[in-house]
Amino acid sequence: MIPHEQFVTEFSNTFSELPETIPIRMPRYESGSIRMSGLGHCARQQILRIKLGSNSMSWPALMGFASQALVGAALEKMGYTLTEQEVTYAGMVGHLDGVISGYDLDEPMVWDCKGRSYYGLALILRDGLKEADYSSWLQMQCYLYGVGLNATFITLVPFDLGAARVELAKKKLAN
Repeated sequence: MIPHEQFVTEFSNTFSELPETIPIRMPRYESGSIRMSGLGHCARQQILRIKLGSNSMSWPALMGFASQALVGAALEKMGYTLTEQEVTYAGMVGHLDGVISGYDLDEPMVWDCKGRSYYGLALILRDGLKEADYSSWLQMQCYLYGVGLNATFITLVPFDLGAARVELAKKKLAN
């Protein structure tokens, strides 16, 4: 892999060259089974997801889909290949943001794009994923076993829900 500083520079330059609009894909998940993304959630929340499905269009979900689309577009423009896929492991279902390969990687890795508040981002950077967000760490372990890979490539994207809500409200008022 290229050095971290070089990756950050190349990614930043590539990101600034992206077109103004990027299509955002919002997957719709089938209900009826435990999802890997909810491993750390309470039993009640898991049961509701099984019965009602997880087609949530909450702010965090929308920000996550937007972050994934933007970061994915930049990574592909840099020369990486991203392949989305569903994975099943131990009776649970998961949807990988992607398997990433190419460019400077010697082997394919599970790619996951995590959008976090600035506080959540600081916790992950300070304590590591396992300590700061155990649910996400469990999810990554299941993805790795499910697709038979050995490593993850996690991108962390800070977002501010308050600012996003203000911008959306301004657009609604303008129309």
